[in-house]
Amino acid sequence: MIGPNGGIAQTLVSSIEGIPFKFINGLDVDSSTGVIYFTDSSITFQKRYADFLSRSIDSSGTLLKYDLHTKNVSVIYTSLMFPNGVALSKNHSFLLVAGTIRRRILKFNIGTNNFDPEVFAALPRVPDNIKMNHKGEFWVALNA
Repeated sequence: MIGPNGGIAQTLVSSIEGIPFKFINGLDVDSSTGVIYFTDSSITFQKRYADFLSRSIDSSGTLLKYDLHTKNVSVIYTSLMFPNGVALSKNHSFLLVAGTIRRRILKFNIGTNNFDPEVFAALPRVPDNIKMNHKGEFWVALNA
C-alpha cells in the first residue's frame, strides 16, 4: 500500500497460513467495506516463469481477499489456471477474474456462500488484466 502522496510502500500481507505468495497478479478494492480482492497466479511458479506458466496446465492459482479492518486474508477459490486480473462490479455484487490459460473471464458472486464461478465471457485471445470504467463496463487487454 502506498499513500496518496507517495512514499515508502507498506506490505499488507505476504502469505496465507504460513505459505508465501509466489505470483500476486491483480487486485481490486471494495472501498465501502475495506476488502481487497486479489489473485495469486500460481502457488508453484514465480513471475519469472510466466511464459512457462501460460503454456502449462497448472491450476494452482487462487482468488483471495484481505480485510483492511481485521487484517485477515482468506481464500475465496482455488484451482484457477493463471488468474491475472480482478474487477469488482459497480454494485459490488460480483467479481470478474481474467484467466490466461483458458482465455476467459470468470464471474464470482459475492454475498453468497457459493463461490463457484460461471463463465462470464469466452475470449478470442489471452486476457491480461481487467478493469471497470465509471459506467460499469469492463475493459480487458488481449495479447496477440
